[in-house]
Amino acid sequence: GDTSTAAGVSVKTDESTIAFTLATFAEWYKANKAALRGIHELHEKSYPANELFPSIARVYALTVGPTPACDLYLEETQAYLMIFNASMPTVQAALTAKQAPFWTDWLVNTMRLWAPCRGIP
Repeated sequence: GDTSTAAGVSVKTDESTIAFTLATFAEWYKANKAALRGIHELHEKSYPANELFPSIARVYALTVGPTPACDLYLEETQAYLMIFNASMPTVQAALTAKQAPFWTDWLVNTMRLWAPCRGIP
């Protein structure tokens, strides 16, 4: 369940939160795998965008098997979030107007990864 810090801040560490977040992310990933691979191939020579697909795939790999503990969850999701953040301008520029819903969806599903295992005031 949730644990409380000395300051009385609840930290969301429960497995159900992690499992739900990863399951939601996995559904999105499976539905958009081809588009994501296309972006990876488009930027295969330029870091950090060329690292996006492998990084997303590592987060997806967490959905296979038992629910990961917070340390592993945070390690993989933070690595992906850093790459996502660094490559955002490049990727956004590469997407066409008709891909706007895909981009919005990607952003929402990525931001959702922040929720588990962090202090919630």
